[in-house]
Amino acid sequence: MTDYQILVNLNRRSLILQDKIRSDFVDIGFNDFNGNMLLNYWMKSDKCNVINTKVWIIVLIIALSFIKTMYFLYRDLDATS
Repeated sequence: MTDYQILVNLNRRSLILQDKIRSDFVDIGFNDFNGNMLLNYWMKSDKCNVINTKVWIIVLIIALSFIKTMYFLYRDLDATS
């Protein structure tokens, strides 16, 4: 499959309380399995006080019989919206 979207549910409240992400979520990102390519993603525009946030990560290529590893990046202090 190409340009496949994978749904990830992030516990936004927990990450904010642990000071791992900013409340506006602009300091997050996702890398591919080898950590070299930043993956595109989009998220539903949720209110800041929700517990979970749904994020769809766009994976360029994925095989049906393949386990896909991605990396969740956070706390990029230089990030802007």
